Amino acid sequence: METGAEFEEWVNLLPEVTRQRDGLWVACRAAARSLPLLWQSQDAGTSMVQTSLPELRCLLTAQAVVRRPTSEVKNASGLARSWLDGVGTRNNDAARAVRFVARGGAAARVAVDAADASEYSVEAIVAAFPNVRRSEVWQQIQLDTTLVAAMKDDGLTHPLWFGDQPDWFDKTADDMRRILAKDPNIFKSFWLKWWDRLVSGKPFDLDFHAKVVCIPDQVWRGGPDKLTRWFDYLIQKEPLLLQMRILRAKLVEMIDDEADLGKFDHNGPPTTDEEVAKIRANLVALRTIVEELELEFDVPAPLTEKLSALVQKFKGLWGMLPSWLRITIAAAATVSFGTFLAGMDSEVGFLDLVKSMGQGFVQLIEPKNADPEELPFINQLPEWIDGFKNLL
Repeated sequence: METGAEFEEWVNLLPEVTRQRDGLWVACRAAARSLPLLWQSQDAGTSMVQTSLPELRCLLTAQAVVRRPTSEVKNASGLARSWLDGVGTRNNDAARAVRFVARGGAAARVAVDAADASEYSVEAIVAAFPNVRRSEVWQQIQLDTTLVAAMKDDGLTHPLWFGDQPDWFDKTADDMRRILAKDPNIFKSFWLKWWDRLVSGKPFDLDFHAKVVCIPDQVWRGGPDKLTRWFDYLIQKEPLLLQMRILRAKLVEMIDDEADLGKFDHNGPPTTDEEVAKIRANLVALRTIVEELELEFDVPAPLTEKLSALVQKFKGLWGMLPSWLRITIAAAATVSFGTFLAGMDSEVGFLDLVKSMGQGFVQLIEPKNADPEELPFINQLPEWIDGFKNLL
């Protein structure tokens, strides 16, 4: 395989059910190899993130289509492609490669567009480095195609290069990272982490990847500053969602252990069967409310009014539980913010963003001197969402 026409023929021979995924996956990898050349003509002092956000978004979104081709992700791919089409074509083959990757997100054209993306990527590389032979670059694409048969759920879990990375790539990628590290926009940290994971074959967590590409279109188009604010919002949501899931699991555990509700050592008189039945009914109702809170809270822009109504229902039922049971559940539903932060930064690389959140958010997750019978993160959800009303 040494031409776009041969690549297009290969894509058309793929099974129809996997054609878009497999063709787009190879095209994404080809475009990523030439991506550092996107900034060859970058003006000094300008932000790489600011000038290249449409291309970066399209490649990120195309990868998500490969990994999780849901209707939401495919819709996000179409919006990203529309934005890039509206920006216009740069006089740069690396940028053209990304543009055709974006178009490959439409299943009907995947063979033609994936082939064009691969061909432009090869041309970008050999034009920048005359000593690199086309056959060397096409060989990498040929090797990509051999992986398709073995690819299962996640096609990004393979290093970008087969064998040693070429010297020209190391130099160009290092130059890109140095320029990006000096970028004044705080959102650079995401792209640095994304790039390192793309090259090493260790992609973002799939759920997180899907949430990023499904950030509302108007936020992406609002520029890096607005996007950074949304990431602040997105990352703050994660520990809150985690606590909801832990709370729901604890409620289910207590519901299932109905007998233990009567035997629980709470330094009081034994709980009667009638009292156990009432407690269990309240736990079932609380579990339902938490499930509804999760569903509403996990959408891109939750409604404050709906959250407020659910929180009020929760508080009413919560107050009807015995004190010893509230303490037991609240203790189990508390997650250390420090523990969560360590895991989140390892995954996403957003320590700089998290530091900017301030103590107010940390206090919400892990409040000092909190009442052991209460769940501050539930009570303050509407207020927290309201703090982002200008963004949402």
